[in-house]
Amino acid sequence: MNQTMQQTMKRAVKALIVDDEFHIRRGIHTVVPWRDFGVEAVEEAGDGKNAMALFDEHSPDIVLLDINMPGINGMEVARHIRGRNGSTQIIFLTGYDDFHKAREAITLQASDYLLKPVSYDELLQSLEKAAMKVTVNRKESGYLDDLQRRLAIPGSRGQKLLAKELFVLGELRAGAGSGCQGMMEEWLDELSQLPLTEAKIIASQFVVYAARLSDEMGHELPVHAQQSLEALGGCDTVQGLMKQVREFITILSERVRKSMDKPVTHSIEQAREWIREHLSEEISLQTLAAAVHLNPYYLSRLFKQETGETYLEFTTRIRFEKARELLISSALKMHEIAEQVGFTDANYFSIAFKKHQGVSPTDFRKRFQ
Repeated sequence: MNQTMQQTMKRAVKALIVDDEFHIRRGIHTVVPWRDFGVEAVEEAGDGKNAMALFDEHSPDIVLLDINMPGINGMEVARHIRGRNGSTQIIFLTGYDDFHKAREAITLQASDYLLKPVSYDELLQSLEKAAMKVTVNRKESGYLDDLQRRLAIPGSRGQKLLAKELFVLGELRAGAGSGCQGMMEEWLDELSQLPLTEAKIIASQFVVYAARLSDEMGHELPVHAQQSLEALGGCDTVQGLMKQVREFITILSERVRKSMDKPVTHSIEQAREWIREHLSEEISLQTLAAAVHLNPYYLSRLFKQETGETYLEFTTRIRFEKARELLISSALKMHEIAEQVGFTDANYFSIAFKKHQGVSPTDFRKRFQ
């Protein structure tokens, strides 16, 4: 990953909680394991005016936004946000089911629309989805900026080629190689209308980035990529260039297809075991993926596919299973149990335990004494 993309990905993820009820916004602030989602800073606002000011000052990536507030309501805040940033993940919170507002939330590209009282699991699932979108958007933004910088293609023709290239790579990354053949042909057709030197640069960059995405997903392709780059460099016609790119795409698609067909139970079991062994630590998707040598996006999809629950749902469930076990079978103090299952504050642990289990850890322990 080059410096441009690294800078894009390393920016701290920020969140903003907007609700006129203090206990709700403070409760969300305290019980959510923000670092599990890669969130480094969380701000709070009790009204729409302050929310807009904080958004303009901090540019948060995720906004949890109450719709029904006195004065400037949540919809007005959302329109303010969308007027300044189209990629901010907005999670709407509302105390009643209002279809009209839900419909407007869709037009404002809301990440989610939650009805109060929101369950702990529902909130975590919504935040996990939003955090994943932030990560994906940053990666694609960095990739796009980097391509534009490297290729420096002037005019709308270059932009159209770039858009098609991004689409093809996205389809391949998702394992849908067969679905992008038509777009690939369009892309190659437009390449054929460019001067050979310019077409070589674009085709070579495609191979480089396709190989990088393939490597991130665990598909080994360095030898084929190197061979393709050497072949592209030796092409003296655009027709020959297109032939080489088609051959590379065929190999890449086949590697992706075979990888998708492989059983992944072992990798997912490794991930689950790693989670069990590191319950006392902060567990983010990126950390887990690095531990089992898989791409985060790929791991997230496979984990859900294999187990029926997200990695975060599994982690949360195992944390509280372990907490119940310790409450029943040990004489550990509450703060010691909290630390063993990944909570740095015993009060936060108690609040989260009650939200998840329906009873406080103290009352739960009393049942077995």
